[in-house]
Amino acid sequence: MREIKELERELARKKAAMGIDRPADIPEYPDGKETARELSPKISEQPEEWVAERENAFKSAAAAVKNSAAASDKDADEQKKEDIIRDAKAIASMDEERKIQTLAALAWQRGISYSIDVAKKLEDPYTLDLLHSHLANELHDQLVAAKKLDDI
Repeated sequence: MREIKELERELARKKAAMGIDRPADIPEYPDGKETARELSPKISEQPEEWVAERENAFKSAAAAVKNSAAASDKDADEQKKEDIIRDAKAIASMDEERKIQTLAALAWQRGISYSIDVAKKLEDPYTLDLLHSHLANELHDQLVAAKKLDDI
């Protein structure tokens, strides 16, 4: 580090002697112990354009991340809606017992709320009621044991 500073000072002196450039403000350090604070430029010493440019770049990056997250949330919501519609169409033609078994299996695989959303999409209150009874009576203990449902 000390050698670099000495070379920079020598270059500044030669430029000044040739009239190419004004001498740079390179401080002399007799003991060679420069601190990071002394070497790094302060924000107030930087041109305002640089500070504003950095702030704008940061704001742009933050907005891009936020927009990307919102777009992926929208994509996930759309995918979930499509899955619910697809599962509801597949279950609609089944008999009642098979519907309940399939909806109960969906509760285990994708979650209770997903299974209920599929049952609602069937637009059959009787099936929704049977699913509720099945989950409440027969699967309650299993769901609590598997920590998919809190014991109330």
